Amino acid sequence: TIHVTAQTISHPPTPCTLKYDSVLNRSYYVTADKMPAFKGGREEMMRIVKNKLKWSSGHCDIQGTVFVSFIIESSGQLTSKRIVKGLNGAEGCDANKEALRVVDFLTSWTPGQCGGKNVATLFIIPVKFNLTD
Repeated sequence: TIHVTAQTISHPPTPCTLKYDSVLNRSYYVTADKMPAFKGGREEMMRIVKNKLKWSSGHCDIQGTVFVSFIIESSGQLTSKRIVKGLNGAEGCDANKEALRVVDFLTSWTPGQCGGKNVATLFIIPVKFNLTD
C-alpha cells in the first residue's frame, strides 16, 4: 500500500522593500505590493514622452537611452527626479536635461501600495533618443 499526502504551498507576495536614501534624506519603497501606474497606461506615458521630446537631429548627433528615476509620492505626485544613467553629448546637446524636462509632463499617477496603503515608491523610465532623417 502506498499512501501519498499532499499539501498546498502558498508563497507570500513579494514583500514591500523600503530603502533609505541618504542623498534625499528620506525613505521610499523600491518594490511594493502594487507598483505605481501612469493613468492612461504605459502606451499613453510613452506617447507623451515622444510628443514632448525636442531633439535636433541636425545639431545633436548622439543617440541612446537616458534612464530617469523619480518617486511617486503616496498622493500620486511625481518628485525627486534624477538621472540614473545618462548620455554625454556635445555642448548644447544635453540629453539628460531634456529627459528630465520631459518627465515633468508625466503628472497623472496612481501611487504604489503596500498592505493596502498608498506609499512613496521609486519608478524608473527610459527616455530614448534616436536620430531621424
